[in-house]
Amino acid sequence: MKKSKLKAETIMLRCTVNLGIPDIVHSHGLITLSQLATQLPINSFSIDRLNHFMRYVVHMKLFKISTDEITKESKYELTPASKLLVKSHKKSLALGLWK
Repeated sequence: MKKSKLKAETIMLRCTVNLGIPDIVHSHGLITLSQLATQLPINSFSIDRLNHFMRYVVHMKLFKISTDEITKESKYELTPASKLLVKSHKKSLALGLWK
């Protein structure tokens, strides 16, 4: 893996934990992008940028994306890797990434 890609993934991982995304997804089960956006501790941001961010962390296999059969909306859910980033998980790695 190239050094720059490793650094980018480290930053993405840290941002994911600092924003509390694993905890938000854990508390909702399946969650749409718009639902996630309303739960984030950020005053102002672009939904398109959040979409790109989430697509990248899905690519990193931190989250899984599925399509709701009825509404056709994309929904995010935890993967085994992101379950370890939930702060309430007994083997959580989130505290080591929190800053």
